[in-house]
Amino acid sequence: MPTFLRESALLDPVSGSLRRRGYRRQRPEVQFFEYSMDLYGYAATKNTTTAVELKLARWTRAFEQALIYQLCADLVYLALPMRAAERVERPLLERHGLGLIGVHPGPRCVVLLEAQQSTVVMPSYRDFYVRLMQEQRP
Repeated sequence: MPTFLRESALLDPVSGSLRRRGYRRQRPEVQFFEYSMDLYGYAATKNTTTAVELKLARWTRAFEQALIYQLCADLVYLALPMRAAERVERPLLERHGLGLIGVHPGPRCVVLLEAQQSTVVMPSYRDFYVRLMQEQRP
């Protein structure tokens, strides 16, 4: 069975999955202080933002980063290859409102856990990224 060799290989399938969910405006590698969000999306019809942290295996590191991204996005997901995603402690993610996306080789994505609206999102941060997304063509 083919496997993902680089995090960047997860980007296209995850981006396509978000696009089908209404996130027409997206940017990879968006800076948030010293961090770089792997994918940030904006759904104008829902006025909702989403940040996604891609990882091949080290889900605990992705978890730590995702917690920070809740400051600037309505919804935050971890996205990992399906085999790695199956090992993630979903109750921990659920407790913190984070979502989980499993990526199959092929590639296709499955949302294994829906993200919840961030309770710590800072309007000034979020609004900055919404403006950034609105400046680009869908």
